[in-house]
Amino acid sequence: MLVRKLSCPKDASIIYNGRYFKVLHAFSDYGNSFHYFYNAMFTKTQLLFSALLAMVCCSVACLGQDSLKNLRPNLPHHLPSLPVVPQFPGGKDSLNAFLKKNVHYPAAARKHNISGTVEVDFSVDEQGNLSKIHIYKPIGYGCDKEALRVVKKMPKWKPGMDGRKPMALDYHVDIIFAPSEKK
Repeated sequence: MLVRKLSCPKDASIIYNGRYFKVLHAFSDYGNSFHYFYNAMFTKTQLLFSALLAMVCCSVACLGQDSLKNLRPNLPHHLPSLPVVPQFPGGKDSLNAFLKKNVHYPAAARKHNISGTVEVDFSVDEQGNLSKIHIYKPIGYGCDKEALRVVKKMPKWKPGMDGRKPMALDYHVDIIFAPSEKK
């Protein structure tokens, strides 16, 4: 008869609620040992020997768990941190405000009623300077040149970080061109 889950070695004997029990099955759950025990009848000698064995095994099991950790390869205690992406000064809201203020809809695009998104890729170095600026997805009619002009006009960015160390990372900005609605 399975009664309860507890932490002690398999084949140990224990007293629970005034009754004698013998551990029936052991399994491991993320390094913690849990065992089921069942009701059994013992002689006093068996009970004393089993209780002594259980105490010794439980203490050895507890010590063994610490020593098992030392046998593991040297793994980091925490996952390595992901790099933090570069950031426009003031965040995404400031970037959107900068783009809204500085992007001008080209006359050629207005004449041909062109709208769309120009995707611009660039690198932000350890000091926050922009480099390797290029158009990833062009739409033409002067929109690409305008997108390059605006990105080149941007102030220094907050650089990407790897832990506490600044690092150069690539960044992608979508610049939307659409005719302004005049009422």
